[in-house]
Amino acid sequence: MTGAIWEFTPGTNTWLLKNAVLPVSRGYIPTLAVYDFKVGTYLIYTGGGSDWNGTTLVDTNDSFKYDPIADSIGTIASIPRATAETRAVPWAFPKLPQEMLVMGGGRTPPNPSDEVNVYFPFTNGWGTYDHFITARRNFATDSNGGCDGFFGYGHIWLAGGYGSDGTPLSSMEIYCNPCAPPTPTATATTPPPSPTATATLTPPQPSPSPTIIDTPTPTPTSTPMPRVTPTPRPRPSPAPRP
Repeated sequence: MTGAIWEFTPGTNTWLLKNAVLPVSRGYIPTLAVYDFKVGTYLIYTGGGSDWNGTTLVDTNDSFKYDPIADSIGTIASIPRATAETRAVPWAFPKLPQEMLVMGGGRTPPNPSDEVNVYFPFTNGWGTYDHFITARRNFATDSNGGCDGFFGYGHIWLAGGYGSDGTPLSSMEIYCNPCAPPTPTATATTPPPSPTATATLTPPQPSPSPTIIDTPTPTPTSTPMPRVTPTPRPRPSPAPRP
């Protein structure tokens, strides 16, 4: 086993030994390069791998992250189960960041396994997806990357390997996931309440002021007083003579 990291350049067909080394020597490591938008480059993630105890291979759950530009390596959250002798494949659901799937594998009992562990690089956490059918190790497996939009299908293929009893397998399994958006579920909607009449303050309108019409006062007219005709004093009959 070794902890060395080598870089291959296809254009020049050359190998370069990097300065960074794994914290521990490991082999048969499930490894995947995932683009990290926060740093703007690909980072290489691992989950598990084989250790050599001097007699046999032993599965481990050590997990690391390597930055090939900075040539630096550090630990991440450990995969929940020990595994090795398998691959990690890329996977993504529509409009979500890429994930790393570690497919079964391992030889230390109870391995080999049919468990699928998923690592979320943006949260540094692990989860699990549905198990595949037949537990196996050292098998060929890959994916088409899953979904990068709401169209087509995400596929994972696996074939061959060694079963739980160590015998070679020829069976093949295919996982298929539609990338279409989920069908919306009808949700009961409470009708909006009827509008409540709102009292509006209306200022009282002033009563019209009475209009005073200036009616001229009639000028008094003097009424002639009737003339009193004196009543004649009665004259006595011829006064008696003395």
